[in-house]
Amino acid sequence: MFYAHSTEDKSRRDWHRLRDHLTATSDIAAHFAAAFGAASAARLKRTLEPLDPVWRKEISPYAAGLMPSFKWSRDEKTSALQFGLLGRMIFSCLVDADYRDTESFYGQVRGEAKDRDWPALDAIIDPDQDSLRYYHLGKNWRRRVEHVGAKPAVDLGGTLIV
Repeated sequence: MFYAHSTEDKSRRDWHRLRDHLTATSDIAAHFAAAFGAASAARLKRTLEPLDPVWRKEISPYAAGLMPSFKWSRDEKTSALQFGLLGRMIFSCLVDADYRDTESFYGQVRGEAKDRDWPALDAIIDPDQDSLRYYHLGKNWRRRVEHVGAKPAVDLGGTLIV
């Protein structure tokens, strides 16, 4: 039996089994990566098998279902940049998921609960004094910047003075 995390208990009854940790981390990472359409790539389905062939098949930018709304470039340099960015985003999801599951395990051991249900920023700002801008990716340039709050929104069709 392999363990991801241990406690002072030498009987190992409350130790965190590696398979449980990897499964939970995979589920959390998939949830994070769903925001950019790469949940299946972030979910390590075969966590104890060699990862290279799995990733080559499941993270290929041309794989069916991986970010279907995104236009992958066939140009070698651009494709390499896109693929590198995707790899970094997925890695970030995995690191954050690992941290969350480790934090959860030790929180249970210590009898602590972490508050992770935070409201959206636009729900807690004072729109008469504060401002938020959301920047969206995509071709519709008129919808790329969404403004909430006090300051006037930028006119994307107007004159830009630098």
